[in-house]
Amino acid sequence: MKMQLNTFKENFLEGALTHLWNQWSILGVSGAGETTDLGIVDPEALILLSISFAEHDLRLFDELLSWLVENGGLINTKRLLKLQNQYEFEVKRMLAGMAEHISRKHSNWMRFGSLDCSEEPEIHWLPSVSSNLKKDLNFESHGVYRSIFKNRGLSSKFNFKHKNSLLPRLRSLLGMNAHCEILCYYADGRRVHASKAARDLAYSQKAIQGALASMEEVAGVTSYQEGKNKLYVLNASLWQSLVPKEVTWTNPIEKYALTKDIWQLVKKLDFNPENTQLTATLIKHEYLTWKKKHPALYNSSLEHETGEAFLEEWQIWVNCLRSNQCLGA
Repeated sequence: MKMQLNTFKENFLEGALTHLWNQWSILGVSGAGETTDLGIVDPEALILLSISFAEHDLRLFDELLSWLVENGGLINTKRLLKLQNQYEFEVKRMLAGMAEHISRKHSNWMRFGSLDCSEEPEIHWLPSVSSNLKKDLNFESHGVYRSIFKNRGLSSKFNFKHKNSLLPRLRSLLGMNAHCEILCYYADGRRVHASKAARDLAYSQKAIQGALASMEEVAGVTSYQEGKNKLYVLNASLWQSLVPKEVTWTNPIEKYALTKDIWQLVKKLDFNPENTQLTATLIKHEYLTWKKKHPALYNSSLEHETGEAFLEEWQIWVNCLRSNQCLGA
């Protein structure tokens, strides 16, 4: 096999954490991340993926929580909850615990305090040998057992200058509404129907259609008829003072949801080289369920592979997605 599965597992985790650090660094989180250009940051999607990997880098989690304590008002909590439900992120306990800290300054986070977390397992981050360590009571009240969160104040400043921090910057200027996401989504000149934009942005079609209609009235967007479809394009010249050139919306939530599912699968498997066939069977069984969950990223050619050949091709597919070189078949 080209890459041992345990090595693949380690590389996947390292790659995910590096990506998270890089994305949060764009928004102003203090750390070792690089502000790599991977498109406009989707803060709600980023929060969901970050929580999914939080137990593997508590420093990252605490720094992003520090940032949210200061800048939580820039987060669309309604959209965050919709994405959480739509893409099946089991993070309600974490969101509720985070809200205990954030909602003291930002009332929009209070909606998470009443979440029903009963269907999610409790989260234990304290080793048994540290049973006497003081717990964070804000998290403990929601079934998350961890050490006390200490806000060092190093990640409080929002980096509004980076071009890919565009979405929260627009929210700070225009308020919490669909116009901000629309400006980000159409910024690269794409021509897209309102229904697709609504799906990609996790808004109702009514909200997106209404916002586009109001923007068209003032020449903010232009519509074109293509067959039966009405496509919209941004009039960039009108927005050049707000929307920088050469930015693009990559719709990261789809890849983040798949990243979450891949990690949930591989982290619980014991990769024994003597049980390659069993490992391949377990991974393929789960992979086949992704055809419905992740249709845009699914590679149907893997369905015909078995055993070690499947594992090799599956790893190639995952690494291809990580490097942004393919979108499935």
